[in-house]
Amino acid sequence: MVRDRIAQEVLRQLLSPIFEPLFHEDSFGFRPGRNCHLALERVLDLWQQGYKVVL
Repeated sequence: MVRDRIAQEVLRQLLSPIFEPLFHEDSFGFRPGRNCHLALERVLDLWQQGYKVVL
């Protein structure tokens, strides 16, 4: 419903500035400006640095 989407967007706008700074910089799931392609680039970068395990 439209009301649900409006309520969800209002909550996102209120809560995002509070919680976004608390997330780890390598957290990519459902965050603005952080898509699966950037996550894969980060994994490849870490692999090139010698890391062998990614969670």
